[in-house]
Amino acid sequence: MDADNPLAFKAWLDVVDLRRRLSHRLAFYDIMDVQLWASGSVAELNAAALTKLIAAQDGGFISQSDHSVPDNAPDASYD
Repeated sequence: MDADNPLAFKAWLDVVDLRRRLSHRLAFYDIMDVQLWASGSVAELNAAALTKLIAAQDGGFISQSDHSVPDNAPDASYD
């Protein structure tokens, strides 16, 4: 196995912890919670993005949405 797809935080899978324990023996396709995009605060979105960036250090990481982004997600969520 080369990668885990998807790695769901909603299923209590912490990509930062897994990266620390597995190093780069396994790549991760991690997902962003689209409900957070739709209703989260800027601070919550920044915290989620920072978590992804920490896990992505040195590669072996692809981030994607967990579903289609809902129509009610504000444009500011993409900044």
